[in-house]
Amino acid sequence: MIGAVLEVLAFAATVLLFVIVSTAAWVGALVLVGAVRFVRCENCNHLTMVHVRSIANTCMWCRHEYVMHPLHSIHEHAPHASHRG
Repeated sequence: MIGAVLEVLAFAATVLLFVIVSTAAWVGALVLVGAVRFVRCENCNHLTMVHVRSIANTCMWCRHEYVMHPLHSIHEHAPHASHRG
């Protein structure tokens, strides 16, 4: 029983490692051919990957804050009591 569990865990770890290494290889290939570049976000200083022709140096969280962090962005952009008329 324990041997089967260890086999499944070893297989899962192998698949996970394969996915990580494959993703890193594809991202590296995209950088080498000049399709993407890494920049620091102007708003939050995250390291982000953008298209070479993109002029905006912002990360996905800053461009799509309502999608990525809906509760935080609603709370941050909600009108405060001092702003009400």
